[in-house]
Amino acid sequence: ALLAPWWDKADAPADLAVLQATVQQGRHEFDAARKLLVATLERTPGHAQGWLNLAALERLSGRYAQSLLACDAVSRAGQALYASACRLETQSLQGQHQVAEQGFTDLLGQVRQPSQQSWLWSLLAEARERSGQDKAAADAYTRSLAFEADLYTSIAYTDLLLRTGKTSLALQALGSLPDTDAV
Repeated sequence: ALLAPWWDKADAPADLAVLQATVQQGRHEFDAARKLLVATLERTPGHAQGWLNLAALERLSGRYAQSLLACDAVSRAGQALYASACRLETQSLQGQHQVAEQGFTDLLGQVRQPSQQSWLWSLLAEARERSGQDKAAADAYTRSLAFEADLYTSIAYTDLLLRTGKTSLALQALGSLPDTDAV
């Protein structure tokens, strides 16, 4: 309802346009989300969240070179931590597992905020899972959730537990989560 007056308007404030693109991405309207983000970022090139969203969308589409370019724009927008994590996540998806592992470990040594530590541990967990390090991934998910539990990380951890045959632990982890479709 809040977005409706601005939906698909060329002069929508950048924050609202990025939010619309997020909704579109969630609905799997990837081309529309990409088009809106690109147009919005042409108007407001310093919008770090817009670049992060575009980088994620490009990763989702397997367009890694474009994702890295968007990550570079996050850096130019003055968000070095988020730009670094963006690049490392893209590199992990490209199979550069050691680079990603070392990079996330280095970033974890630089942050003190629990929310940032939680987020970086979750990214490291996903990178470790991609590289076939299930035990290390489970440890990283557990560390992430200890700093700050969130639904996305909880479900990702539960998926790992299910995939590795730890169904009782998965059921235990699911027990505390809200009743949603994903859960």
